[in-house]
Amino acid sequence: MNCRAFLPALLFLFAAHIAGAQIPRTISYQGVLTDATGKPAPDGNYSLTFRLYDLPSGTAYVWEEGQSIAVIKGIFNVVLGTANPLGIPFDKPYWLGLRVAGGPELAPRTVLTSSAYSLNTLSIVDTAVTGRKIANGQVVRSLNKLKDHVTLAAGTNVSITQNGDTLRIGASGGGFGLPYAGSVASATSAFAVINTGSGDAVVGESASRYGVHGNSISGDGVYGWSSTGYGVRGASSLVGVYGESATGDAVLGESGSRYGVHGNSTSGDGVYGWSKNGRGVVGSSSGSIAVYAEGPFTATGTKSATVKLRDGTQIRLFTEEAAEVYFSDYGEARLTNGTAHIELDPTFLQTVTVDAQHLMKVFVQLEGDCRGVFVRNKTATGFDVVELQGGVSGAHFIYRVVCKRRYFEDERLAREAQDSQHNSRMMETVWPEVIAGQQANREQLNAGPQRMPERPVHR
Repeated sequence: MNCRAFLPALLFLFAAHIAGAQIPRTISYQGVLTDATGKPAPDGNYSLTFRLYDLPSGTAYVWEEGQSIAVIKGIFNVVLGTANPLGIPFDKPYWLGLRVAGGPELAPRTVLTSSAYSLNTLSIVDTAVTGRKIANGQVVRSLNKLKDHVTLAAGTNVSITQNGDTLRIGASGGGFGLPYAGSVASATSAFAVINTGSGDAVVGESASRYGVHGNSISGDGVYGWSSTGYGVRGASSLVGVYGESATGDAVLGESGSRYGVHGNSTSGDGVYGWSKNGRGVVGSSSGSIAVYAEGPFTATGTKSATVKLRDGTQIRLFTEEAAEVYFSDYGEARLTNGTAHIELDPTFLQTVTVDAQHLMKVFVQLEGDCRGVFVRNKTATGFDVVELQGGVSGAHFIYRVVCKRRYFEDERLAREAQDSQHNSRMMETVWPEVIAGQQANREQLNAGPQRMPERPVHR
């Protein structure tokens, strides 16, 4: 078993001479369990043992805890210190080791790191009490209830205001409220991070994990809104945006002029939705298309329409599947002296192919008394219906015409690669503007509304 670990940047705050509420001595830890081939471990509960060491190697550890952890699609989340409180001082480097089901420790160990900008606590000044730096070369244990004794200095484009238990950090001039990786803010009942500038509200980038990770027990895991750009944009080689929520929306995107949620992938899923007992992906629209696919639409299950009965009961009606790609049209007519000629709708004919290799199929249902009918003189645009044995009745009938869809004439029981080949030919021929739009979207997605400056990634 292998594990890729994702440990948030840590800042343990140490006691100043003004007493405050005790900060929970726990660490949020997340990882992915995989087998030797890199595939996610099967879903289930795993017995995991965590140890902290003050050396990158060796057997002597300073803290240990075991927990039974639920693993879903290889991903697990744990709060270290729940079973065995973290009583170590965190005054020197520590490394985290992990064992699965009593097996050998996974290598290498994960070094604990602090947030780069948490080092700014060395510059916080206790103006009301001592007039000196609270830290003065040491790590600060607690800033709770130091509201009147701590001065937070910001740059010329950054404003800091307080409303109740919410600390609001805003940026003007197109900057970021919390501009660099490792910056963290939290709130129990209000917004953790608010940016009122003209740039991106939140931009998350990751080389191997979540660009933005949102977790909520009652509200939105991640909520993003933009009038001109991306509501939420995540760029990652693994998961661009990942949201979890117990009762609300895991990921909710709204946009005044572009996509609420935009998914782009060169080799995987553009947007992937999974639900244990609800809907994986829901599309809702008040006046246009709820879900639109540029290319093949494929489902491993049924494809259905939900309708309401008169008493409000909802039922499903299912689409008919065929071994080949057909379009159908329906009509009705009446015999005159035993014959009738049917010309197909010219608009319908533009969507299908009718020739010697791809003949139309015609089905006739009589709705009047006669000797019976047959079909003859099928051309590229129509056909004749003729009464049997020289009959001359004026019987009424209905008909159904089935023709091969244009560009998919020779597709039958196709594999995925064959279907993609036919669809690509159709898109390139009929929808060049869509292909151009997809390319433009990819270029804009790669560039981003405002690209964050290059910087090292801290974990």
